[in-house]
Amino acid sequence: MKKSYLLSTILLIMLIGCQSSPTEQPAVEEEQQAQSSDEGNDGTEQSVRDEQNSEMVITVEEIQQIIENGDTSFETQSPLVGVGDTYEAFVDFFGEPDEGAGIYYLFLNSYMPLLVNEVNDVMQVVGVHLIFEKTDYPARTLEETMEEIAAFIPTDAEEIDFYELPNGHGVEYYYESNYIADVFRDHIFELEEPGGFSVQATYASGSQKELFREVVVTVGYKEDPEGEEDR
Repeated sequence: MKKSYLLSTILLIMLIGCQSSPTEQPAVEEEQQAQSSDEGNDGTEQSVRDEQNSEMVITVEEIQQIIENGDTSFETQSPLVGVGDTYEAFVDFFGEPDEGAGIYYLFLNSYMPLLVNEVNDVMQVVGVHLIFEKTDYPARTLEETMEEIAAFIPTDAEEIDFYELPNGHGVEYYYESNYIADVFRDHIFELEEPGGFSVQATYASGSQKELFREVVVTVGYKEDPEGEEDR
């Protein structure tokens, strides 16, 4: 009798267990579906972010195509157009800026900011900034960096000095150009030599002094740069 009662009890427990399993399973499936849905949403959100980021940059191929097709009727001493040229020469070559006003303008999806200054009632370009991080090739070697900025430097320029920037931020080259001196002869840059300009390249994060994320050429340089280490 006891054996029969015990067996019945075991069978009853097994039966209850079998009946309860199906009711628990949907909860597990719902949790898995919810998790899968969240993962799908995360993937969709990531795709949207990637698409938005891709729209914020310009490809190197697009830049090369613009440069190949670009032309200007304005006089220039640079391979393309560059510092010392007029703001109108850049607009003639690259088209209207994406945005900007006064002394600061952005071209090519913010890849190329320009700094301009009025000299004898003419807006002259005093700075050309190339931000590689705004392209699909966000870090360049020193050779690539200098080759790219050279397109905006007068061909008569001569390198006269080189410095490592403080705290390992990058490098800076100093040049002199008769063309720059002539353009800005009547314009005073305090503590700076007529005809002088600098090219400053900034290291990419974690590049260990191998890759650069941006470069800027700016008219004027200090005679005795402070905080910089000579080569």
